Amino acid sequence: MVEIDVHPTTDDHFVVFHDWTVDCRTNGTGVTRELALNELQSLDIGYGYTADNGVTFPLRGKYAGGMPELAEFMQEFPDKKFLINFKSNDPAEGPTFMRFLNENAEIEDQIFAVYGGSRPTEHVLAARPGWLGYTKPQTKKNALLNIWRMVGPALCLNHAKTASWPFQQTTHGRCGAGQTVSNSACAMRDRQSFCSGRWN
Repeated sequence: MVEIDVHPTTDDHFVVFHDWTVDCRTNGTGVTRELALNELQSLDIGYGYTADNGVTFPLRGKYAGGMPELAEFMQEFPDKKFLINFKSNDPAEGPTFMRFLNENAEIEDQIFAVYGGSRPTEHVLAARPGWLGYTKPQTKKNALLNIWRMVGPALCLNHAKTASWPFQQTTHGRCGAGQTVSNSACAMRDRQSFCSGRWN
């Protein structure tokens, strides 16, 4: 599974890019989400890279036009699953992502889960009830829940012990050691039980 940060463009595409602005990494300026796809793909995404505090910039000119559009990026790796991180809490981003997904249905099975900004994440999870996902406030709640699991009643700890990261919870007990939520129907049932709790 690969975690990727995504931003909507002004023309309803999505790009894979970490930074909120393009100023640091590229030869452009501005907020990533306030640019159109063609503007973003005209930038040199290797421009700002330096490993020696600005003495040299070895990637300049090598990645001009390299800003990846989300659907094309995912299609380059058809055997990979992706964890999508919404960088903003903009309520419009969820509906925009669902329109984008409907237009690029071939990538839907590659999405393992979504997380990040509460509003876009909640919108996407409401539109795809079977998907995994969590919001930033839920991350704090999950941390407390997992602490409880480590010190909780023996009955529950023997029922289903889980690792702390929400999407790769390894279960022990009835499902057997080493099975995970992503590959075990039994583990999926256990995660919804009283003792293992709900984390999404």
